[in-house]
Amino acid sequence: MNKKMVASIFAASLVVGALSFQLIPTLLGKELIHSDGSIPYKDKTTLVGEADVIVSGTVSEVLLSKWSNPGGSRGAEVSNILQTDIVVSVNKTFKGNPTKSDSVVIRIDSGETKDVKVISEGYPSFEKGEEVLVFLSRDDSDVANTKEDYYILTGMLQGKYNLKEKNADKKIFKGVRDEIDPSTFTNEIPNEIEKFKDRPKMKDAKLYQP
Repeated sequence: MNKKMVASIFAASLVVGALSFQLIPTLLGKELIHSDGSIPYKDKTTLVGEADVIVSGTVSEVLLSKWSNPGGSRGAEVSNILQTDIVVSVNKTFKGNPTKSDSVVIRIDSGETKDVKVISEGYPSFEKGEEVLVFLSRDDSDVANTKEDYYILTGMLQGKYNLKEKNADKKIFKGVRDEIDPSTFTNEIPNEIEKFKDRPKMKDAKLYQP
């Protein structure tokens, strides 16, 4: 039996538009929750302008998922979100100054416990050992934990670029729509920031449907 409820889980990542949660019948005793919705479209210029930190690196850990409630347990509050922390060992910093120069923690609003699995179309998956280039922002949502040092993805899944190709001379990272060459990206950033500053602020952002 399916039932839908609207929640504010993606408010932490600047989602606009309706978001639905679908409770799917349990599979082997585990509750499956699927979430989808629309998020503001962000091109590379917007990602560069809005991100506090931009780094490339290797995923070193995918930590156990936990609920956003104090203590990490599931509760009845709507704002209680299942979250997963991803640790990325930093190879290069393109923008900003991470608290730790050698690693960053990225928090995404999806994950899995022994009883529940949350699948979110708004967030990408991460695997230990994969190389990524990520655009990161400080969490200013209503479920932000100011006592912990972590970032969220700028533009949600749009903020993760995966390694597309690697050879002795070049690496290329591919995002939702475009690609980044890390060997030239550092020199591109000042121009992208100026382009972002010159852009008019739109009241109604174009939406991206994952």
